Amino acid sequence: MLKFFIGLAAGFVLGILVCVGGLLLFGMSYTGPQLHAAATVPDAVVAGEDFEMIIEVSNPHDEVVEFDNFDVADEIFEQFSLEPALNVGEAVGGFGSQTWYFDQSIEPGKTEKYTFYARAANPGIQVLTFDICNSYEDCTTLVVEVNVLAP
Repeated sequence: MLKFFIGLAAGFVLGILVCVGGLLLFGMSYTGPQLHAAATVPDAVVAGEDFEMIIEVSNPHDEVVEFDNFDVADEIFEQFSLEPALNVGEAVGGFGSQTWYFDQSIEPGKTEKYTFYARAANPGIQVLTFDICNSYEDCTTLVVEVNVLAP
């Protein structure tokens, strides 16, 4: 009888391991095409003054890709205020970042432009890091350097 329960427990544990492994394998293979991104900022901005930053999101693929969201690490807000020009609602916070949801389809070979209004707090070369994510949460990281001048 003891052998039966040991076999049953071993079978149960093996079954769980197979299920977890299958979910991990499926999750890693279930991805979508990533978007490309670039930013345009002025050559120099003045601390405390508003400026525009244009983010270009491109779809280099042969299929439509959903631009789902734009993530900004919380640390960025220590140096910058940032708001999208589009009415996409308030950013949703959590897990160390703020997220704006766009839920916009980008056609193959097309580029969409998104304007953000920003204001830098302190002079110096400041670095902004963003994640541009598709609907599978496959994200392209965009790093932007901003030359901030003293007022």
